[in-house]
Amino acid sequence: MIGLLVTWLAVNVFRSWLSLPRPVPLDLGIQWLGHGARGSFPSLHASCSFALAMVVALDRRDGWAALFLLAAVSIAWSRVYLGLHFPSDVLAGAMVGSFVALTVLRAAPIGRRPHADSSIPGRVLH
Repeated sequence: MIGLLVTWLAVNVFRSWLSLPRPVPLDLGIQWLGHGARGSFPSLHASCSFALAMVVALDRRDGWAALFLLAAVSIAWSRVYLGLHFPSDVLAGAMVGSFVALTVLRAAPIGRRPHADSSIPGRVLH
């Protein structure tokens, strides 16, 4: 949750500093889904989905990690497909979310649960 909050704040601060237009106001592409005139760089959807996916990927490294990463890539791709973002918007969002996830995991390891190694009874991995 901390990672999502930090990601949301980072994207909104960046957007207030540098408000870049979406594709449709520039007559580029087709907008399949209505959207406001807010800035598009970086993509908030891509940022938050990658923040969550990277926390899972860096913490678990299992099938769930792959599923979360696939979901993040799908969300990012859908934003471009729907005409709401440029590819650079979602790539920047993926980088912002990934960086925040890495930073949060490194800064706040307290409270993370260790995963049990099922191959050795009583063994806990840290």
